[in-house]
Amino acid sequence: MEKLEKTYLEKSISYSQYMQMMHKLVSKEKTSGLDQSPEKIEYTKLNEYRMIRLEKTVHINEYLARTVQSVSKKWIWIILAEAWCGDVAQNIPVLEKIANINPLISTHYLLRDENLPLMDQYLTNGGRAIPKLICYDAETLLPIGHWGPRPLAAQQLMFDLRSQEPPLSFEEIHQPLHKWYTDNKTHDLQNEMERLIKTWIG
Repeated sequence: MEKLEKTYLEKSISYSQYMQMMHKLVSKEKTSGLDQSPEKIEYTKLNEYRMIRLEKTVHINEYLARTVQSVSKKWIWIILAEAWCGDVAQNIPVLEKIANINPLISTHYLLRDENLPLMDQYLTNGGRAIPKLICYDAETLLPIGHWGPRPLAAQQLMFDLRSQEPPLSFEEIHQPLHKWYTDNKTHDLQNEMERLIKTWIG
Protein backbone atom coordinates (compact mmCIF):
# COMPACT_ATOMS: atom_id res chain seq x y z
CA MET A 1 0.00 0.00 0.00
CA GLU A 2 1.62 3.23 -1.16
CA LYS A 3 1.10 6.38 0.88
CA LEU A 4 -0.37 9.38 -0.88
CA GLU A 5 2.39 11.79 -1.83
CA LYS A 6 1.59 15.27 -0.55
CA THR A 7 2.50 16.74 -3.92
CA TYR A 8 -0.71 15.24 -5.32
CA LEU A 9 -2.73 17.09 -2.70
CA GLU A 10 -0.88 20.32 -3.38
CA LYS A 11 -1.65 20.29 -7.10
CA SER A 12 -5.20 18.93 -6.82
CA ILE A 13 -8.25 21.10 -7.47
CA SER A 14 -11.71 21.21 -5.92
CA TYR A 15 -14.89 20.15 -7.70
CA SER A 16 -15.88 23.78 -8.25
CA GLN A 17 -12.46 24.45 -9.78
CA TYR A 18 -12.87 21.37 -11.96
CA MET A 19 -16.20 22.72 -13.23
CA GLN A 20 -14.62 26.13 -13.84
CA MET A 21 -11.99 24.33 -15.90
CA MET A 22 -14.74 22.59 -17.87
CA HIS A 23 -16.51 25.90 -18.60
CA LYS A 24 -13.23 27.49 -19.69
CA LEU A 25 -12.32 24.60 -21.97
CA VAL A 26 -15.74 24.58 -23.60
CA SER A 27 -15.68 28.35 -24.14
CA LYS A 28 -12.26 28.06 -25.82
CA GLU A 29 -13.23 25.01 -27.92
CA LYS A 30 -10.62 22.89 -26.14
CA THR A 31 -10.37 19.85 -23.88
CA SER A 32 -7.93 18.58 -21.26
CA GLY A 33 -4.81 16.68 -22.27
CA LEU A 34 -2.64 16.67 -25.37
CA ASP A 35 -5.24 15.19 -27.74
CA GLN A 36 -7.19 18.21 -28.96
CA SER A 37 -9.13 16.29 -31.62
CA PRO A 38 -12.56 17.63 -32.71
CA GLU A 39 -14.15 14.48 -31.27
CA LYS A 40 -12.72 14.98 -27.79
CA ILE A 41 -13.66 18.66 -27.85
CA GLU A 42 -17.25 17.68 -28.71
CA TYR A 43 -17.27 15.09 -25.90
CA THR A 44 -16.15 17.81 -23.49
CA LYS A 45 -19.11 20.02 -24.46
CA LEU A 46 -21.49 17.10 -23.99
CA ASN A 47 -19.86 16.19 -20.67
CA GLU A 48 -20.31 19.70 -19.30
CA TYR A 49 -24.02 19.42 -20.09
CA ARG A 50 -24.21 15.97 -18.46
CA MET A 51 -22.54 17.19 -15.29
CA ILE A 52 -24.75 20.25 -14.93
CA ARG A 53 -27.83 18.06 -15.43
CA LEU A 54 -26.69 15.56 -12.80
CA GLU A 55 -25.88 18.33 -10.32
CA LYS A 56 -29.50 19.46 -10.59
CA THR A 57 -31.26 16.09 -10.67
CA VAL A 58 -29.35 13.60 -8.48
CA HIS A 59 -30.58 12.94 -4.95
CA ILE A 60 -28.58 10.68 -2.64
CA ASN A 61 -30.74 7.92 -1.17
CA GLU A 62 -31.28 7.77 2.58
CA TYR A 63 -29.39 4.49 3.09
CA LEU A 64 -26.25 5.81 1.43
CA ALA A 65 -26.59 9.16 3.21
CA ARG A 66 -26.84 7.42 6.57
CA THR A 67 -23.76 5.33 5.81
CA VAL A 68 -21.74 8.38 4.77
CA GLN A 69 -22.81 10.22 7.91
CA SER A 70 -21.39 7.36 9.99
CA VAL A 71 -17.83 8.00 8.76
CA SER A 72 -16.01 9.20 11.87
CA LYS A 73 -12.43 9.63 10.58
CA LYS A 74 -11.11 12.18 8.11
CA TRP A 75 -10.90 10.77 4.61
CA ILE A 76 -9.27 12.14 1.47
CA TRP A 77 -10.86 11.19 -1.83
CA ILE A 78 -8.49 11.59 -4.75
CA ILE A 79 -10.44 11.45 -8.02
CA LEU A 80 -8.60 11.03 -11.32
CA ALA A 81 -10.47 12.50 -14.27
CA GLU A 82 -10.29 14.14 -17.71
CA ALA A 83 -12.71 16.60 -19.33
CA TRP A 84 -13.30 14.48 -22.46
CA CYS A 85 -14.25 11.27 -20.59
CA GLY A 86 -17.96 10.38 -20.61
CA ASP A 87 -17.69 8.05 -17.60
CA VAL A 88 -16.12 10.87 -15.61
CA ALA A 89 -19.06 13.14 -16.42
CA GLN A 90 -21.61 10.47 -15.50
CA ASN A 91 -20.06 9.68 -12.13
CA ILE A 92 -18.10 12.48 -10.46
CA PRO A 93 -21.08 14.79 -9.80
CA VAL A 94 -22.59 11.89 -7.83
CA LEU A 95 -19.34 11.16 -5.99
CA GLU A 96 -19.09 14.83 -5.06
CA LYS A 97 -22.65 14.87 -3.71
CA ILE A 98 -21.87 11.77 -1.64
CA ALA A 99 -18.72 13.32 -0.15
CA ASN A 100 -20.52 16.57 0.63
CA ILE A 101 -22.81 14.75 3.09
CA ASN A 102 -19.96 14.43 5.60
CA PRO A 103 -17.46 17.27 6.26
CA LEU A 104 -14.86 14.66 7.24
CA ILE A 105 -14.59 13.63 3.57
CA SER A 106 -12.63 16.00 1.31
CA THR A 107 -12.45 15.58 -2.46
CA HIS A 108 -9.40 16.40 -4.57
CA TYR A 109 -9.42 16.20 -8.37
CA LEU A 110 -6.41 15.41 -10.55
CA LEU A 111 -6.10 15.10 -14.32
CA ARG A 112 -5.15 11.54 -15.17
CA ASP A 113 -2.58 12.26 -17.88
CA GLU A 114 -0.66 14.66 -15.65
CA ASN A 115 -0.49 12.07 -12.83
CA LEU A 116 0.29 8.74 -14.47
CA PRO A 117 2.47 7.36 -11.62
CA LEU A 118 -0.60 7.52 -9.36
CA MET A 119 -2.97 6.31 -12.08
CA ASP A 120 -0.74 3.32 -12.81
CA GLN A 121 -1.20 2.06 -9.25
CA TYR A 122 -4.92 1.62 -9.96
CA LEU A 123 -5.29 0.17 -13.44
CA THR A 124 -8.47 -1.58 -14.60
CA ASN A 125 -7.67 -4.74 -16.56
CA GLY A 126 -4.32 -3.17 -17.39
CA GLY A 127 -5.86 0.09 -18.64
CA ARG A 128 -5.91 3.65 -17.32
CA ALA A 129 -9.70 3.79 -17.06
CA ILE A 130 -11.29 6.79 -15.35
CA PRO A 131 -12.79 8.09 -13.20
CA LYS A 132 -10.84 6.44 -10.42
CA LEU A 133 -11.62 7.32 -6.82
CA ILE A 134 -8.98 6.44 -4.21
CA CYS A 135 -9.94 6.81 -0.56
CA TYR A 136 -7.11 7.64 1.86
CA ASP A 137 -6.91 7.97 5.62
CA ALA A 138 -6.22 11.70 6.08
CA GLU A 139 -3.90 11.10 9.06
CA THR A 140 -1.73 8.27 7.74
CA LEU A 141 -2.20 9.02 4.01
CA LEU A 142 -2.52 5.28 3.47
CA PRO A 143 -5.10 4.01 0.96
CA ILE A 144 -8.31 2.53 2.39
CA GLY A 145 -9.92 1.47 -0.87
CA HIS A 146 -10.85 2.58 -4.37
CA TRP A 147 -13.70 2.64 -6.87
CA GLY A 148 -13.98 3.05 -10.62
CA PRO A 149 -14.14 3.55 -13.47
CA ARG A 150 -17.87 2.79 -13.64
CA PRO A 151 -20.55 0.75 -11.82
CA LEU A 152 -20.11 -3.02 -12.19
CA ALA A 153 -23.12 -3.50 -14.46
CA ALA A 154 -21.85 -0.74 -16.76
CA GLN A 155 -18.38 -2.31 -16.67
CA GLN A 156 -19.84 -5.65 -17.74
CA LEU A 157 -21.79 -3.94 -20.53
CA MET A 158 -18.61 -2.24 -21.72
CA PHE A 159 -16.75 -5.58 -21.67
CA ASP A 160 -19.53 -7.27 -23.67
CA LEU A 161 -19.64 -4.46 -26.23
CA ARG A 162 -15.88 -4.47 -26.67
CA SER A 163 -15.89 -8.24 -27.14
CA GLN A 164 -18.15 -8.09 -30.22
CA GLU A 165 -16.91 -9.43 -33.53
CA PRO A 166 -16.45 -7.62 -35.80
CA PRO A 167 -15.39 -4.85 -33.42
CA LEU A 168 -17.94 -2.11 -32.80
CA SER A 169 -17.19 1.55 -33.48
CA PHE A 170 -16.69 4.06 -30.66
CA GLU A 171 -20.27 5.32 -31.08
CA GLU A 172 -21.71 1.79 -31.20
CA ILE A 173 -20.05 1.12 -27.83
CA HIS A 174 -20.72 4.40 -26.06
CA GLN A 175 -24.30 5.00 -27.16
CA PRO A 176 -25.67 1.95 -25.28
CA LEU A 177 -23.34 2.70 -22.36
CA HIS A 178 -24.71 6.20 -21.89
CA LYS A 179 -28.25 4.92 -22.36
CA TRP A 180 -27.50 2.58 -19.46
CA TYR A 181 -26.44 5.55 -17.34
CA THR A 182 -29.61 7.45 -18.23
CA ASP A 183 -31.89 4.50 -17.48
CA ASN A 184 -30.08 3.56 -14.26
CA LYS A 185 -30.40 7.07 -12.75
CA THR A 186 -27.26 6.54 -10.55
CA HIS A 187 -28.91 3.70 -8.56
CA ASP A 188 -26.06 1.23 -9.09
CA LEU A 189 -23.39 3.79 -8.29
CA GLN A 190 -25.13 4.78 -5.06
CA ASN A 191 -25.65 1.16 -4.01
CA GLU A 192 -22.03 0.27 -4.74
CA MET A 193 -20.75 3.26 -2.81
CA GLU A 194 -22.93 2.38 0.16
CA ARG A 195 -21.44 -1.13 0.27
CA LEU A 196 -17.90 0.10 -0.27
CA ILE A 197 -18.04 2.81 2.36
CA LYS A 198 -19.28 0.27 4.89
CA THR A 199 -16.22 -1.89 4.18
CA TRP A 200 -13.92 1.16 4.30
CA ILE A 201 -15.31 2.08 7.73
CA GLY A 202 -14.46 -1.47 8.85
